[in-house]
Amino acid sequence: MINPNRTPILIIGVGNEFRRDDAVGLLIARMIRERGLAGIDAIEHHGDCTVLPDLWKSHSRVILVDASSSGSPPGTIITFSVKDRNLLPVFRSSSSHILGVREIVEMARILGSLPESLTIMAIEGFDFSDGTECSEEVQRAIPQAVQTVLSLTRQQEELAA
Repeated sequence: MINPNRTPILIIGVGNEFRRDDAVGLLIARMIRERGLAGIDAIEHHGDCTVLPDLWKSHSRVILVDASSSGSPPGTIITFSVKDRNLLPVFRSSSSHILGVREIVEMARILGSLPESLTIMAIEGFDFSDGTECSEEVQRAIPQAVQTVLSLTRQQEELAA
């Protein structure tokens, strides 16, 4: 059970809603926010990833959700702690963001401005072309991705207790 006296766990969905599968992080954050769960703040971030450290600075526990392009099968869900893993192999080098998640997270690591717990959940995309519909592979992965984020929030709360 999430402790209401703790700073809420922050879920940041990152993406571009006009680049098909790149919107998956936004969609997942929106679905979680609509549940109105106590102890969870879920926001959508559409723009410049350089502001991510400002978004997470008041939260010790953060889950960042974004599309990836690592060569895994489309719809694959990859979850890991940033403290345990370098992001370079997971996120594509060409991002729809000015600087992508991987560059900002690695910069925050160097500057010592990562939150106490930063978990990344990446959903492997298939189609990043112009449009507003996610590919079938990514659409099929969304319910499991939402459940994975909710499970991660419970795990983070248990570790913080």
